[in-house]
Amino acid sequence: MSIRVHIEHLIVDGVAMSASSAVDLQAAMETRLTQLLTEHGLPHALGRTAWIDVAQAPPISLARRVDGATVGEHAAESLRAGMAGYMPIQRQPTSA
Repeated sequence: MSIRVHIEHLIVDGVAMSASSAVDLQAAMETRLTQLLTEHGLPHALGRTAWIDVAQAPPISLARRVDGATVGEHAAESLRAGMAGYMPIQRQPTSA
């Protein structure tokens, strides 16, 4: 099975981050989300839906001084929780 995730907006507020930290954040987020989906599969809340328009992830709280990899790992866990239905998920309407 192949899963494709497109994140249009990721807001990281209150954390100073260099360009290299942003690269670390992306790599860590991809790695952790892949790990979570491999270990636990797609959340049951998704049913057999193959498309999610919006998955609003729960906010995360971090120390002001944190590296990009740590932010990425926490963001992936939050996204997985959002996909699982802990926050509202709007599904793309299916055509009849």
